[in-house]
Amino acid sequence: MVDQESTGGCERPFFFIVVTWGERFRNFFLDYSLPSLLAPGNIPRLSGRRPARFLIATTPLDWEAMRRTQIFQVLERYAEPVLLELPPCPSGQPGWERSIVGHKLCCDAVHDARGYKVLVVPDTVYSDGVVSRLHELALAGAQAVLINVLPRIAEETFFVTLAEMGMLPGGNPRDTGLPLAYSGRQLVAAALRSMHSMSVVNEWTAPHFCDYAAAPWWRVPGEVGIVTCGMGWNPILIDHSAVREHDSSFLDVRGLDGDYDMHTIGGLSRVYAIRDSDECYAASWGPLSTQRCVQRRQIWGELGKGTAFRASYHGPPFNWLHRATLFLPVRLHAGPLNEKWDVVEDEVFQTLLTWLDPPAELRGLVRDFPEAARDIAVIEGRIARCHLPWWRRNATAWYVFRRFLLPLAAWLLHPKTSFCRSFPRHAALLGGAAVLGHRVLLALRGDLVARRWWSWRFRKLLADAIGRSFPEPKPRIPE
Repeated sequence: MVDQESTGGCERPFFFIVVTWGERFRNFFLDYSLPSLLAPGNIPRLSGRRPARFLIATTPLDWEAMRRTQIFQVLERYAEPVLLELPPCPSGQPGWERSIVGHKLCCDAVHDARGYKVLVVPDTVYSDGVVSRLHELALAGAQAVLINVLPRIAEETFFVTLAEMGMLPGGNPRDTGLPLAYSGRQLVAAALRSMHSMSVVNEWTAPHFCDYAAAPWWRVPGEVGIVTCGMGWNPILIDHSAVREHDSSFLDVRGLDGDYDMHTIGGLSRVYAIRDSDECYAASWGPLSTQRCVQRRQIWGELGKGTAFRASYHGPPFNWLHRATLFLPVRLHAGPLNEKWDVVEDEVFQTLLTWLDPPAELRGLVRDFPEAARDIAVIEGRIARCHLPWWRRNATAWYVFRRFLLPLAAWLLHPKTSFCRSFPRHAALLGGAAVLGHRVLLALRGDLVARRWWSWRFRKLLADAIGRSFPEPKPRIPE
């Protein structure tokens, strides 16, 4: 039996928080996000078990528009909606900065109340049972619960796919008040058919792997599913009574993608990561039209992928929490699991460990939470069983490779993207050489822009050397 006094009991409320304004994202929230949270296994399941409040950071105009909808009236049966008014938007302020203002309002309010914060994103739909599972984990003593929101979904195709699969209701839930009850497997099936190009280019085994460390993934042969090891984790639940020092000013830099989560949950010892889409799943989308990624063939094979991936992994956008959670593989599946998934996970660990050292921080995040600690022990066991290349197994060889040879290879193969990450102490001195080396490689590969630039450059140098004018305009710089 759970010791409710030691775990906080059921008296402490869940504070659902969302930041949204404007018709577009307000309708996403009212038509998809909120109706999915009102599925039987979500917010309604808390009734009689735990108080719930819904903090909405928005404008008075948007608040009044929300209150007039049927779905909002359904919400009021199960949770108390609370307006946190966004200040007027200064002229020219980008949307992401205004979103930070709203999240600071919400996070500070929950911390002051020492409640449980449940992060809600307006352009996301949640599987039925997410909230019920969060309630169980909170009772078990979890101080934070992480959910991976990868892969990203293309908005333009996602809703078409939902319609083709018969998963869209006849009317808008904001008008009908009807919830959306989707299983994790239904949402995964739709998500994998609608993957955004930002995620497509992160398939490790594809010829076009983009070498960025945030979101690599692997297909499971013969299955509708993937294993992803990205850094795209969101703390969907945080027990703010366990957070000793809270400083929402960390949100000012990069918002929720920056160091706020690291400073908020980094000192906790009962963190749980959801690694199976059957347990919980959140499908998050974005417009393909404004964020399209071009597939560029990875001509250097596994060496090219691994060296650039390692350089990205150690780059400034990522902190120790990002790097640690990369080693938490997530199974996203539209059907039952079988032995194929273990084989792919072994391949995942072998790939990651060929280029990276395993993190030491994961054990600390779960040291006082037996359920999560058992999962980490399984991961550590699989890491120990990986068969790695000889230069990776030998401590001396690995030291030479990781300190000198791999950074050098990253610079030679990917000078434009990897140089400063590979040689941070020497970037100022040799950065120009890296750029020139990149342009040489482009010209050798047949890039017409690079060849025109080099032709212009040599002719200009010759003109300067003999003291003649060179009026020819500078061509476009190779990228």
